Amino acid sequence: MSERDDRRRTPRADARLRVDLAHGPEGALSVETLNIGSGGVYVQVPRFIEPLTKLSLAMVIPAPTAEEEPVRLETEAIVVRTLPEAPDPAVEAYEIACAFLELADETRDAINRYILTHGASTPV
Repeated sequence: MSERDDRRRTPRADARLRVDLAHGPEGALSVETLNIGSGGVYVQVPRFIEPLTKLSLAMVIPAPTAEEEPVRLETEAIVVRTLPEAPDPAVEAYEIACAFLELADETRDAINRYILTHGASTPV
């Protein structure tokens, strides 16, 4: 098991879900997740965002069945990793890992149900 595997506490699912991120004067970004877990999301963004940056995050977690309603997630998150690790004018996109700072039980359950119905992935 690698060091990165040890840090990952929750299963994730590969997912292309729209997520709106906002922080400071640089404004909002609307991007797609690469994967999601009940601990956070992994996304690709068009500009460098420093680790430990606090973000406002909003997205909709699809319902696992047609009988259920999707769940709107609105929370704060913190950037825990940015790749590449430094700004580079030659880089067109950065990948950031965001950890949710607070989630309601209902939202955590919705994410876990989504992961169960869409298959958990192995950490990357």
